Formats: sequence, structure tokens, C-alpha cells
Amino acid sequence: MVKLRVPVVLAVMLACVGCSEAGPSPSAVSAPPGPQSAAAGNRGVALLLQRGIDQGQKGDLASAEKTFRSLLEVDASNKYAWYNLGVVEQRRKKNAQAVASYDKALAADPGFTPAMYNKAIILEDKRDDAAAMRLYKQIVVLNPKASTTFLRMGLLQLRKGETDSARDSFSKALAIDPQLRDSVPEQYRPDGP
Repeated sequence: MVKLRVPVVLAVMLACVGCSEAGPSPSAVSAPPGPQSAAAGNRGVALLLQRGIDQGQKGDLASAEKTFRSLLEVDASNKYAWYNLGVVEQRRKKNAQAVASYDKALAADPGFTPAMYNKAIILEDKRDDAAAMRLYKQIVVLNPKASTTFLRMGLLQLRKGETDSARDSFSKALAIDPQLRDSVPEQYRPDGP
């Protein structure tokens, strides 16, 4: 679910890996209330975040990375900046740096499922299936409607030969989002169209 996130109503996607409407992405958050100077600071952070997202959407990943790093100089614990930096790094095939950025997003918010999800995808690619599965299980505890997470769990379980568990995971994914049907291996799809 490689997505760029920004607070308030500025949430925009850069890219998406295995997304669905019922996927593990939380809704955008609003800036906390506070004094006028804090509100102005929040607007500045939101503007930098939006600039980075816009740059990323235009394919200017180097500028997006620079913008997110500038934002982090102002707000070092901004989970959205760390997450989006991770997305950019992941798209640029800098997976070790992306994992580190996702970890910093998770340090700021341990329940931030988009960072968990993207980190798990990288771990899968590195064949660290056990670590990826731990993250997927954590996501579905936090968001039981995370359909794409159940799908990825099923695919990992199949890779390990755990066919009964995979069947259960695929069933849960499809119950939440029937549009994932074509992503489920044919022998694990329910009968019918």
C-alpha cells in the first residue's frame, strides 16, 4: 500500500501496492487545536507535506525526498513525513532506507498500519516471511477489515505450504472485498462468478 499521507483533507496517493477500499489505510487526521502560532506551524508542515506529495506524484522523487527531509528538520517526529519518505525510498529501490523510515513512522505512532504494511512488503521481498507475517497479523488486529493484508497473509501462507491457513486468509480477504477475487489463486476462490 505504498501511499503518501498528509493530514487534514490533503490526503493524496503517490502509488499503491495491493490496495483496496477496505485496506489498512486509516483516515487522514486533522491538525490538533492550539494557539495561533501552533496553527501556523501546522499549516507550514501541511504545505511541505503536500509539496512533497505533489512532487512524488509528478515522478520527481529526488525533490520529494528533499522536501520530506526538510519537513523532518522542522518536525522530526512527523509520522506522515517519515512514511512518505519511506514510500519515496521504496519506489527508488532504497529498501533498507525505506524500512528505517517506516520504523521512524512507527516510533511516532506504533499503530500506523500503512507503515507496517509497506515494511512487510519489503520484508517479503527479502524473504523474511516470519517478520512480514508478524506485521500482517498486527495489522489485522488493529484493522480487522484490512482485506489486502489478509490477501498477502494468504499468499505467504501458501509459500510456506500452509494451505488451510491460506484458504482461511483468502476467505477473509474476499468477505471484506470481493473485488480481490482475481488476486486470489484460482483454486482458493469460491465457486461462482
